[in-house]
Amino acid sequence: MEGPAAPSGAAPKRAECGGSGRSAFRGLSLGLTARCNLSCAYCYQRRASRDMDPRTASLALGMLEERGTPPFRLELTGGEPLLSRELALACAERFRTFAGSESECVLATNGLFLDGTLLDRLVEFEVTLALSFDGVSGAQDLRAPGSGELLVSILGSIRKNHPAYFRRRVRISAVLVPETVPHLAESCRRLMDTGVSEIRFQTAAGADRRWSPGDEPLLFRQVEEAAWDAARRYEEAGSIPLEFLRPQGDGAGLRERVEPSCNTLSGESLFVDPWGVAWTCPLFATSLVRDPAMFQRFEPAVRLGPADSPAVWDRLVDARSAALTSSVLAPRTWDGASAGSCGSCPATPHCRSCPATRFLYANGREGSGPPPFHCAFERAAAEGQRRFEALAGPIPPRRFAVAVAVGRRWFDGSSGGTREGD
Repeated sequence: MEGPAAPSGAAPKRAECGGSGRSAFRGLSLGLTARCNLSCAYCYQRRASRDMDPRTASLALGMLEERGTPPFRLELTGGEPLLSRELALACAERFRTFAGSESECVLATNGLFLDGTLLDRLVEFEVTLALSFDGVSGAQDLRAPGSGELLVSILGSIRKNHPAYFRRRVRISAVLVPETVPHLAESCRRLMDTGVSEIRFQTAAGADRRWSPGDEPLLFRQVEEAAWDAARRYEEAGSIPLEFLRPQGDGAGLRERVEPSCNTLSGESLFVDPWGVAWTCPLFATSLVRDPAMFQRFEPAVRLGPADSPAVWDRLVDARSAALTSSVLAPRTWDGASAGSCGSCPATPHCRSCPATRFLYANGREGSGPPPFHCAFERAAAEGQRRFEALAGPIPPRRFAVAVAVGRRWFDGSSGGTREGD
């Protein structure tokens, strides 16, 4: 897949956000297809039969190469991106022609199309595999009934045939909804049993209206049980695969997400949908969401236009300023959150209350506080960290980096650069 020729004359402008929070464009997410082989009960996307034109993908990658500032991050997503398998591989191969070893290409997939030949190519192009896997059958069956054993088998095969790649480049992305809370500890145990070095849980967008505050004690007990099990494994292997239990403070941001907390606010990345339209965030892309009318009012701030238009880059520079003045998109804390004031909450330093999920919870109303299920999970995670550290004892940051990162790279939130474990 060939990229466009560089513009003649002056060097291409590199997109940067204005203001005191100046940051460079470095991240690109490509929605390769709107098709999916599953019907996850909690998915926010609508069904559509649309695949990205390879020319659009090529142009977007060319713009990242010419206008972006390394280290770069490319995410290949969908729908299910492996329904456009050849395009996904072509994008990964093209990315490696200009992105250095400190840059990362991520394939977000449900894993059901993975095979030996494909895995060999992913290893060749150093593609990070973000595998969607929610745990035991009581949780995973909301995604794909009966698929859990297949994913365990696939992970075991990768671990056996590509051990270095498995340690460095394979992670699990799990979704938590109110219905799966009773299975959380057991799911954590099953996912840790796979040997994957990083397991990330997030609450599903739009799930909060089904959450009952009366279920908080169950959630906290489940997280506490997961912390006990994780502490035992830490004593045995020196690793902390559960991302929500990783330490704060002296670890210098080790629990920070690789992604910015909000793409619209960071100005560092953009999303191109299968129709070739660029957005600051896929959750606000009216081309994909099930209820586009709810999000149409945000289009002037989040819709950047056709990805092949030079105007996209001027819009990206301005998007952050527009977001900071929005009552929905701007970062804030609340005195009336579900557990009191955000300012006194121990989870606040690492809480990521997504504007889109807040808006979905409020059913389109502005000024809503953090979604209660998200809020409860963040507080339970903060308590789980304290329980874990009490059981495991002080965790030297360097030991943590070596044992858990195992050579993986992560973004350092303080500098915007990257660091690599020994």
